[in-house]
Amino acid sequence: MKLSYDKETVEILLFAGSAVVFSLFTPSKSTQNAARTNTRGRGVVTTKSSIKRYSLADSVSMSRLSVVDILSGRHSVQDVVYHMSMDLFFTAIMKLFDANVKKTKWYKAHEIPVPYKDPRRDNLNMMDFFAGKLHTLNNDEFVKIPLTVWYGILVMNKLPFDDRLTEYMSLEEGKEDLKRMFPTIDTPPEGWWEEPTSDKSLKRYFFSGMPMCMVQRCKNSSDPDEYYVVDCAFMDKYKVREGYEPLGCKGYFDGQGNVTKITDVDINDPSNVTTYRPGGEWWKYAKLKLRTAAFVFASTIHLVESHYVWGAIPATALRLYLPANHKVRRAMSCHFFKTIYTVVRSKVSLFHRRGLLLRGTSLAYEGGLEAVVQESFELFEFQTFPGMLKKNGVTDCDFLVLNHDGMDVYKIIVDYVSEVFDGIYENQAALEKDEPLRKVMQHITGYFNGAPKEYTLENVKMIWGEIIFQVTALHNLVGDATWCSLDPSIINARLQQKELETGIASKEGAYAVAAITATTSVPCPVIKENWSHLFSKQDTTSKEALSRMHSKFQDLDKIIDERNKKREFNAVVFASKYITLSVAA
Repeated sequence: MKLSYDKETVEILLFAGSAVVFSLFTPSKSTQNAARTNTRGRGVVTTKSSIKRYSLADSVSMSRLSVVDILSGRHSVQDVVYHMSMDLFFTAIMKLFDANVKKTKWYKAHEIPVPYKDPRRDNLNMMDFFAGKLHTLNNDEFVKIPLTVWYGILVMNKLPFDDRLTEYMSLEEGKEDLKRMFPTIDTPPEGWWEEPTSDKSLKRYFFSGMPMCMVQRCKNSSDPDEYYVVDCAFMDKYKVREGYEPLGCKGYFDGQGNVTKITDVDINDPSNVTTYRPGGEWWKYAKLKLRTAAFVFASTIHLVESHYVWGAIPATALRLYLPANHKVRRAMSCHFFKTIYTVVRSKVSLFHRRGLLLRGTSLAYEGGLEAVVQESFELFEFQTFPGMLKKNGVTDCDFLVLNHDGMDVYKIIVDYVSEVFDGIYENQAALEKDEPLRKVMQHITGYFNGAPKEYTLENVKMIWGEIIFQVTALHNLVGDATWCSLDPSIINARLQQKELETGIASKEGAYAVAAITATTSVPCPVIKENWSHLFSKQDTTSKEALSRMHSKFQDLDKIIDERNKKREFNAVVFASKYITLSVAA
């Protein structure tokens, strides 16, 4: 097969290849730097960092480098490699992303292909994740990953990783640079936040934003300053590279959702707790740490649970056991559009030991990134969305958007799924005759710890209702990071120890957050669109159920608009025009 490469692809590969070749002739300590880790709880406080710091003004591009620069001592060979490799990594990633965007067809729901017959369905190619504990298909049913994208990612991961920081000279410089480098990131649906690093915005972040599912009621405290808590203490156990700050901390809020204090915890020594309060010393740093810890963990949940567990496992089961014309596969397939595409690509682009997540965050690979991803999968427990709210003790929190918009969307989706299955299976006897679907449910519940395994119609409807809600509405919530992607003062994924932290993320950390946001912000089919063409011709019940669901969403959208007129913060994440149909991005 003859491959054709356009000018942009050739440019990406040549740039990246030249950096790899150049680095082979330049000794680097990058491997040693990446391997060294810093853990807390041993009575040692590091106030000096081995990380070499640069201002953005120091950065030089390949085109400006010359032999004179090196011979004069203005730039060392090591510095040349650093600037070329780090700038090139993110630049090339964005070039690759832009090229992919231009080539890719962006589907509306009515354009999603009908499931096709998989040849030799029992012998579909599989791949392993999470140390062989998860097996999924290695090719998407609908969209193939372009070979040029594969080659580009593989070459990007060969670039040298030298753990240094390129600093912005000011916040405005950082905002301008991110806006220029990531033009595809648009205004967030709820609008840009005013004073996004303020105490008030911290309430918005946790009670109306992506980490809402992390809010819990403080059950064992009568202190009014400890009514709600966001507990990220467990993040302290994950290793970070030398010079960076472990992310273990807790944020406390009163009964109105106002932040009252943040504690900096040491998981190895529970008595070693530092408390920060509003207006006190290091308060801005404490807020930055809490926002960052929640962001990193919510992003992990987004990737591991939304994409791999709720998305890839059912998507794989449908294709392994159901023929293409099976009514359940036809009805559910749209909710797994591009699911396998995304998880296969992310294994190479995000989770690689030289991939975007390691370069963009402070986590070490062994004991850090690898551990948090592995444990997120191993500790997964099936629970319903209402069950999660009850477990967190927040069902009576009137200003938590999950309790209103979230629950309303949940009921609409669960009712729709229930109607679809009731139309396919008249009763329990009809279900029991469907042995292929029984195998699908056995496959899914084999991974879903805590899910009921009995093959009943009620269990099937309950499990699939939860799956569809998770891969649509809740996936949309935990991936909603647009508001913080173009401001390097909100999240610092490469957070340093407080004595060294400037309050503005480095170029590398800011680029990682923005790059992931840009990738997940591409156009995708949304739930308000029509996918009735996917149902089999005889399945009129599902078509009627879809029509009723759309009608309910139209009514809910109006209700959300009215709620936003009274709310302290505008919240539109559960509006039907923003809820994606699958974990396609």
